[in-house]
Amino acid sequence: MADQIAQTSIGEKEQQEIEKLKLENAQLRQPWRSPAFLIAVGGLVLSLLGNMQQGISAAAARAEAAEKLSLERDKWEKEREKLSVEIASAKVTMETSAADRADIEKELQQINQDIEAYDEAIEKARIELLSAQNQLELYKAQKRQAKAEAQVHIVSNHEMALQTFTNDREALITRRSELEKRLGK
Repeated sequence: MADQIAQTSIGEKEQQEIEKLKLENAQLRQPWRSPAFLIAVGGLVLSLLGNMQQGISAAAARAEAAEKLSLERDKWEKEREKLSVEIASAKVTMETSAADRADIEKELQQINQDIEAYDEAIEKARIELLSAQNQLELYKAQKRQAKAEAQVHIVSNHEMALQTFTNDREALITRRSELEKRLGK
């Protein structure tokens, strides 16, 4: 009996093993029904969907960045053109300024010479005026009426000449100040 029990037990064990192998064989023939396969496929689908989402987002971000870059490039190109025009204008101004500066320096030199000449002319006119006034006083003292009247006109002419020289000198000094301001002196 023990042999029969041992054979049945072994038979049952073998039977169980056969059933187990049949189930495994069925699972191997239809892998899509196994939970492990379904989990792997689900993970793959989720991964693909995530990658697609990232690809779409990256494409949108690339398009947006390209648009911003294009706008910035256009903006900087316009700014560069504007600065190029300003630089060209500044160069022309600088070249003109150099020529103007030379002209102003030349004019200042002439004005300084003219002021010196007027200083000498004013001093000479003052001396001649004093001399004419002294001569007038002398004619009046000698009671030489005709000579005194003529001398009055001479004195008047010397006073007008002195006033003209002084006015012209003041105008030159004003002009010199204007030119020196332009030169930044």
